[in-house]
Amino acid sequence: MVALATSASAQSGELRVVTEGGFPPWNLTDPSGAVKGFEIDFMNAVCSELKVRCTFATQSFDAMIPAINDGKFDVIVDALGITAARKEVVDFTAPYAGLCYSFASVNSDVKKRLPTEDRIEVLTDANLETNMARFRDAFEGG
Repeated sequence: MVALATSASAQSGELRVVTEGGFPPWNLTDPSGAVKGFEIDFMNAVCSELKVRCTFATQSFDAMIPAINDGKFDVIVDALGITAARKEVVDFTAPYAGLCYSFASVNSDVKKRLPTEDRIEVLTDANLETNMARFRDAFEGG
């Protein structure tokens, strides 16, 4: 997800982009310290269309929203899901990709306690607690 801020640097021909740099293939830091990956290529294409220069920095995930709100960066490009709390402090673009997550367990009994139907379920603020409770019960043997 891309979160945006309005700043003087963006208006002056530079877009300061922050990402984790540790979520391959989306964003990663190579041995030379350069940030690479799909999201970097994506933002370079956006900057090219906007005719501005992208500069990239890495920061821990939890520090990115405070940093953009402090004016250190103009854009967050990362697996930043839209939540009601985040929408109160940053503006989001439309999603540019969708990710499917799964989990693994060394406890073979867990799979037996989870729903068996094949489906994709979108976690939202409205259903997150219900779904997390279902998974918690499966792991705890409920």
